[in-house]
Amino acid sequence: MAPQANVMAVVVQGVMNANLPWEPIIVGGVIALGIELLGVGSLPVAIGLYLPLSLSTPIMAGGLVALFVKKRSTRQQYNERNLRGILFSSGMVAGDALIGVIVALMIMSWGAYQRFYDAHEGALHTLTGGHGPLIALIAFGLLILALAHVAVKGLGKK
Repeated sequence: MAPQANVMAVVVQGVMNANLPWEPIIVGGVIALGIELLGVGSLPVAIGLYLPLSLSTPIMAGGLVALFVKKRSTRQQYNERNLRGILFSSGMVAGDALIGVIVALMIMSWGAYQRFYDAHEGALHTLTGGHGPLIALIAFGLLILALAHVAVKGLGKK
């Protein structure tokens, strides 16, 4: 079972059966208190420990963009720019979910995923020239730049 699913299963079973494992909960609380006393938010640290790097990297990138926007803005500008950045980011999350559903439907209509992958693996490799990870990194960088641009400048005239 995945670590996240295991944690949730232990918590749910502990609540339902009234036998929570209090030792790790108390240790976690003490660690969170220590982190807070150091002046660092415990929630970002917990998310960084809990989520895999593939999920926490975009969160960190968004936080760095927010820091960049905050440093370049007055308080009034920051509130408006922050809202634009949140709206743009929420749209990207919704768009990702829609694309995921569309891809899942396409794969279902073509049969099993393994057959799809076997049939198209060579085409995907040829299309990217074996540079898939580099292309993904460039796309990620472009999304970060787009987020910063939309947050600071907006999408156009109002």
